[in-house]
Amino acid sequence: MRSRIRRSTRPCALFLPILLPLFYLGPLAGGRAEARIIRRSAIVPQLGVTCGDIRDPTSCLFAPRFAIDFIAGELHVGGLVGRYPAGVIGGFQIGLDLGTPYFILVHGRRGPALSLAARASLDHDLIAEGSRVAFYQFTNTYGPNLSIGLGTWRVSLFTRIAVGVSVVAPLRTDLSIQSCCAVAPALDAYVGLQVWL
Repeated sequence: MRSRIRRSTRPCALFLPILLPLFYLGPLAGGRAEARIIRRSAIVPQLGVTCGDIRDPTSCLFAPRFAIDFIAGELHVGGLVGRYPAGVIGGFQIGLDLGTPYFILVHGRRGPALSLAARASLDHDLIAEGSRVAFYQFTNTYGPNLSIGLGTWRVSLFTRIAVGVSVVAPLRTDLSIQSCCAVAPALDAYVGLQVWL
């Protein structure tokens, strides 16, 4: 993680990712979008990996998190943990997804068998090395959320894989930003269970 900060020679500047418009998936609903959108909220425990720089394996952290899906987006909080020769890396994540609701692509006998949403994820991470919080990371990724029915309206299997960019800045001991910023290609991937309410 430190090496990525040292390698950045770009001038200090604010990086403000622009939330790109997401395509409306109405055609997939066969002209019946009202009948084929899941209009329910869900709680979604997830386990995944987030890589702040796909070129640097030490930036990839395991990321268990808990989410609440609000039809066209979700709020999530979770932890970050990894172990490398340099020592333990851990942290905390809070963020949200914004985009389309889940469009039902395939109906099963007892509910949706396959549903798809397009979401942008905006995540704020505090990353610790050893006993101190060392980095702030903002990650903006784009990708599909896939929901696979498990034979009931109540529970589905959730998967997501997305790519985008991350912005990382080292922190002082008082948690103020020491210098700005390293920008890198990012990736995250998650699996979980959607419990529909």
